Amino acid sequence: MAFRNWFAIRFLAVFSIVFGLLLAYGHTHFYRDPGSIFFNRDYAFERQYSNYRQRQAREFLKRYTSESNGTIPQFKDDHTGHLSASKAKANATICVNFVTVRRKGTQLVDDAIGSALAGLSHEEREDVHFTVFFANTEPTLHPTFQQSWLRQIVDSVYWYPAGSSERAKLKMLEGEGDWTTKMRTVKALRDADSITGLSPRDWLYLRLFNQERSTGWNSRRVGDNHEFWISLSLALIVLGVALALRHTVPTLRPFLDNSTLAVACIVVIPSLVVLFFQAGKASLLPPRPGIVEQNFGCCSQALLYPREQISGLIKSLHEQEAGQYDLMINEYAKTEALSRLSLYPAQVRHLGVESTRDTDPAEAQAVWSAAFETLSSETLKADHERMVEEIYRAPRYET
Repeated sequence: MAFRNWFAIRFLAVFSIVFGLLLAYGHTHFYRDPGSIFFNRDYAFERQYSNYRQRQAREFLKRYTSESNGTIPQFKDDHTGHLSASKAKANATICVNFVTVRRKGTQLVDDAIGSALAGLSHEEREDVHFTVFFANTEPTLHPTFQQSWLRQIVDSVYWYPAGSSERAKLKMLEGEGDWTTKMRTVKALRDADSITGLSPRDWLYLRLFNQERSTGWNSRRVGDNHEFWISLSLALIVLGVALALRHTVPTLRPFLDNSTLAVACIVVIPSLVVLFFQAGKASLLPPRPGIVEQNFGCCSQALLYPREQISGLIKSLHEQEAGQYDLMINEYAKTEALSRLSLYPAQVRHLGVESTRDTDPAEAQAVWSAAFETLSSETLKADHERMVEEIYRAPRYET
């Protein structure tokens, strides 16, 4: 009996050490996950990859300031090694629209535009039509509107025309923080139907941005994720197997005494189950890379729409007139029974903390993709070059 009790004590001691190491690992690796008990606000929002992209964006824009004398941007042809000046061709596959309103301080739309263009091959640049929509009733008050580089690098710039009914409505609503800019431009995704198996008539948009809070467990409270019943079920399974082995394998009996089984079922299993849920779903079970059907998600940054859905969505937004844009388009998707898709890992990161809806700064900051910050610039560069070669340069054969 003394040996058995001593083994149970040693088992508990070893588990305590292992559990402590798991806690230490969680503190050093899961601190960015807002759904984790290890989340640390002091370090969670440190920028890594986004700083790299921001530097690239600003270096790109710097080449087309007032000193550039109207120079048209040049994009490298990696196939020939030459630089070629280009904007979008007439039959561009994708249309990208930046909708912006004047913000206090830095205009982050500058970084958004620069990061979208910096690093493109000339084939990609010709295949994407870039537009910027200034949603203020007086677009000239927006600092970016006056930038010399703007009309050099994008394909079109537009705003609400003077005297339009929409401009008059927005004039009354400006400053209240509860008005919606309407989407006027097609945003299409090349070959999304073949990737997902869905026809463009079956899905409304592809989300390029997602926050970890959207993919977490239902609750962070202990017990709200059925930890008790999961622990009980696992304990009964372990207990049943252990008792069977104790009766059929005599050499294991000293290690499967009642004290050891009690430690396993009452301490070890519940502790690991609780830790599993408290560690955060985004940390332990992150979404698999690729496109998935996901009818939830926060906000409306970087949504790609197939052309087939544009007219119906515009009509719906006109009928609703005002509201939160993300809620309005999701309601339209439900009404029309359209799927919503997400691409992982996130391709876009929400950089600012200022909201047109007067969101609390702490809440605005939490609209964040931690996974984006851990991306490798070297890996992405290699992937980018490979995909450009496959999409634009590889020989194609008719079947």
